[in-house]
Amino acid sequence: YYRKKNIPGGDARNPLGSRWIGFDALGTAGRTYGLHGTNRPGSIGYSASAGCIRLANPTIERLYEKVDIGSKIFIVNEHRSFQAIAKEAGLIN
Repeated sequence: YYRKKNIPGGDARNPLGSRWIGFDALGTAGRTYGLHGTNRPGSIGYSASAGCIRLANPTIERLYEKVDIGSKIFIVNEHRSFQAIAKEAGLIN
């Protein structure tokens, strides 16, 4: 649900769309920042949220099925490849 305005999940007014994947940024335990859908797909790609990453509902629904609770994530502003970033982070050789 959308806490700020107490809008339940699944409600067409919910700006978080159909799914929420929260992550523990700045000690927020996944309750403040996340990846989510949107009820306004035209807003994707614009600075219209409070630090979240908005995706089309079908995209977040597919991702939601693949991400396990407790998965580690990296959010970067990079032009390097995923492989180069993962190698630098010690995730691959």
